[in-house]
Amino acid sequence: QLYSATSRQGNIEPHKKVSYNIPFRPKANISSKIIAYLPQESFLPRDMKVSSLIAMVFSDGEVQNRLFYSPGVASFENQRIGALSLGMLKYFEFLLLANMHHPFLMLDEPFSMIDPLFHDVIKEVIKTKLTSKGILLADHYYADVWQVTKRKLSPLASLFL
Repeated sequence: QLYSATSRQGNIEPHKKVSYNIPFRPKANISSKIIAYLPQESFLPRDMKVSSLIAMVFSDGEVQNRLFYSPGVASFENQRIGALSLGMLKYFEFLLLANMHHPFLMLDEPFSMIDPLFHDVIKEVIKTKLTSKGILLADHYYADVWQVTKRKLSPLASLFL
């Protein structure tokens, strides 16, 4: 059985049981700006410059500045997205999604392929976003995931919820 949930001040609160036969509509969930999803594969236009993409996605100057002044971004802000290393691309995609106003984030391996120096930056961003967003996080870097979770359950314990 699945549970529907809402995010209230960073906490996920289960509401009611829902059956498996309710269709999951990723396009509808993502286009309605409820869930921001970081996939394993890149989704950004390769020919666009990083700085142009930030300006296109975020009209709010404060959010733009938050991205431009994020650690490491100044070193690649004038490059085309297709010229970024895989690790820098993944880091930039994470920053973009983390700063969107969606109430939920689904992060598929946000630490994978990232320079270990940026793991701490990602963990700090996740910790700050936990106060306003529900976050579903999956990664093979178990220690990093464990450090940012508010509620720690082993996979076996979750079978009994």
